[in-house]
Amino acid sequence: MSQSSKAIPSKVSKLKYCLDKAFVSALSGLLLLSGTICGAGAQEANPQIEDKLTRKDGAAPSLTSSSADACLKDPQRTIDPLGEPRLVLKHDALMYVLDDTGMIPGKDNSAFGLYRDDTRCLSRLRYVLNGQAPELLSKQLSGYSANFVYGVRLKKEDSDRSIVLRREVALYQGVSERLTVTNFAPNETDITLALCTKADFKDMFEVRGFNSTEKPRVIDTTFGDPLRYVYAAGSGSTEISMISDPKPVTGETGFNWRFHLKPGQSITAEITILPEIAETANKNAKILNWSFEERLKRANVSFNTWKSGCGQITTDNERFNKMLDQAYLDLYLLRQPVAGGTALTAGLPWYAVPFGRDQAITGYQTALFMPGLSKEILQILAAYQGTKIDAKTEEAPGKIMHELRTGELARKNIVPFHPYYGTIDATPLWVILLQKYFYNTGDIETINKLKPNLDRAIDYLISASGDGFLKYGGESALSNQCWKDSGNSMMDSKGKLATAPIAAAEVQGYLYQAYLAAAQIYVKTGDTTRAKQLAARAEKLKKLFDESFWMPDKNYYAMALGKGDRQCDVVSSNPGHLLVSGIIPANKVTSIANKIMEPGLFSGYGIRTLSTNEIAYNPVSYHNGSIWPHDNAMTVLGLSMNGRKEDAAKVFEGLFEAGQYFDDHRLPELFCGFEKRDKNPPVSYPVSCSPQAWASGCLFQMLESCLGVEVVGVDSQLIIKKPFLPKFLNTVSITGLSLGDGKADFALHRGANGAINLRSLRTTGKVKLNMQGSGGVTIGGEGGGASITGGSINVGSGGSINIGAGGGSINFGGAQSKKTP
Repeated sequence: MSQSSKAIPSKVSKLKYCLDKAFVSALSGLLLLSGTICGAGAQEANPQIEDKLTRKDGAAPSLTSSSADACLKDPQRTIDPLGEPRLVLKHDALMYVLDDTGMIPGKDNSAFGLYRDDTRCLSRLRYVLNGQAPELLSKQLSGYSANFVYGVRLKKEDSDRSIVLRREVALYQGVSERLTVTNFAPNETDITLALCTKADFKDMFEVRGFNSTEKPRVIDTTFGDPLRYVYAAGSGSTEISMISDPKPVTGETGFNWRFHLKPGQSITAEITILPEIAETANKNAKILNWSFEERLKRANVSFNTWKSGCGQITTDNERFNKMLDQAYLDLYLLRQPVAGGTALTAGLPWYAVPFGRDQAITGYQTALFMPGLSKEILQILAAYQGTKIDAKTEEAPGKIMHELRTGELARKNIVPFHPYYGTIDATPLWVILLQKYFYNTGDIETINKLKPNLDRAIDYLISASGDGFLKYGGESALSNQCWKDSGNSMMDSKGKLATAPIAAAEVQGYLYQAYLAAAQIYVKTGDTTRAKQLAARAEKLKKLFDESFWMPDKNYYAMALGKGDRQCDVVSSNPGHLLVSGIIPANKVTSIANKIMEPGLFSGYGIRTLSTNEIAYNPVSYHNGSIWPHDNAMTVLGLSMNGRKEDAAKVFEGLFEAGQYFDDHRLPELFCGFEKRDKNPPVSYPVSCSPQAWASGCLFQMLESCLGVEVVGVDSQLIIKKPFLPKFLNTVSITGLSLGDGKADFALHRGANGAINLRSLRTTGKVKLNMQGSGGVTIGGEGGGASITGGSINVGSGGSINIGAGGGSINFGGAQSKKTP
């Protein structure tokens, strides 16, 4: 995840973990959270630790007075409010950040709230039943909707919870909550239900700890039907409108209802909350009056319509199907309207804004199955492409932005994020995505529209890199401008931090790949002269990179070059991205792949950002030993592209297993880099975003990598190169895959002999199939009734075409057709 300005530090510094030997021994290596870091991960018996736990005479050591005193009082908690357990619902620009009971408690320094864009509107929203805080009995969340059930005792001494509150929530152009109160007591009873609300209209940066010098906000509150909170800032204002049916009694604290319920009787109330720009309030009166059912129905239709435009994937593994379903939903939720189009936000809840790098990588991950999403990303990043020199925001002509904030502090230029351009890699990544989108779709119309943006992006890259590398440094809001953008992520093998200017290894790979990607587009658009120039630059860069980054003693590439081209000579995950770019000479691919799969980097659950053998390694750090799913997915693609599909599948398998332990079967932004041991689950990173765009996109990229599926949209060609399935999958079915002017449905299946076969192929349009490898093409068979019409099939060496008993056909232009009984 891209971080924001270093001027807005996280309140979480390094969390420190310690291994208690006795605890580790008793519970087979489980971790105990303590106060200091005692080692680089889970260890076997440590003589130094053991000496401290026992005396020479065998007796247990006595506690010092200071240790005894420490045990007599509660230790100070160091948990950041941003890391507190939370539940998140989102749709478009609206986001609910709730505590683990589903409420917004309204405590000081709390980060919970109802947000619109980059502003917290409601800072309190909690229900009180008969003067009691309802006890959460169950919860079920599904992206933009939720269902909570609470219970309340009539008397404190009662063992049963006789009053039950069911709360249903839906987000779509506003929030609707349907409340159903049921009396399960044997007697009639009076019920008082209160909804306590408060608005503060804080900017997201302030919620995250930024000390603003702005004057306290003056909020105008109107009590009535609806209840309104209005905050005027500069030339505009923000308004929250709240209505209820039946009408409540309104006051400074919110809504109040009184009911009298017989035994078994229920009563229902509906609440609508509409945060909006005040100027549009009259236009949105109809939206304010939508019922809960109407709002939920519209949200469901919107999601299903969006998903139907994507390629659909199902497998024979239900757990993996759940992960895929969650990933589709998360990518839909992360989309957000902004001025100029629809963007993909980076991660919830603290990065619910567009980032350049995150969008470009996610678009690249999903282009095969979701070309519409990639197109949106390309267009919105082009809309905010730099046009001028601005030292404060680091804007430059042709540069792709880093981060766009829309809150009050950004609008007033108190923080430089409206937008901010301090990123070194978003521009080459945008060019790479543009080429992949064109390759997959053949959409020359979009390419022609974006050609001026491509020209400016390439001009910027040439200017910024000169005759050498693409570097960052100097006066900047971010000390590191590559994807590992925390302040301590670039160091040498002695732990010394690099000084600017810094050239990150993977960024040079992106630059190399961008030159070649742009060259391919220029060839297609008729500019062969510029294509040749870029190809020559790429070749020169490849030679210079190998000479400057190679570490002969480690048989590996350095993570970066610091000032004076001094190597950050550590073993890191960065070269995994280089395997994708093609910048690595063929004779060094094997050593890079081998090093990546060694235990120092590969934990069993995934590839660490930094090897355990390095001094700076810390499994609980943000970038120095943690595991990032998107980083792994890029490496999986690189391994696969270079013939290491079994290694690619092994990493894929590790991430799949890790995903089973996280909420909603969802891979988070990152998790800790401890070694996988037996059945021990992966360790969560405290403030990891979930969902997060490129963590959601990584499943699609890893599937594409192992299946070897390519689409050449310009001639509707489906290519399947040496497919390989991870151990947890035997069948992958894909429907509605866009192939230029056509579509394809097919399945890849592992046969009894281990070979991957193509089954049940159905196409529309003049699709051409190119099957490379030892698998066969089965038409009909178990799938039955499959056909290719008006296309062609090319099966590589060792392949075969089988017409199954299900009744298949091949029709090339209608001239020939073969069918089975």
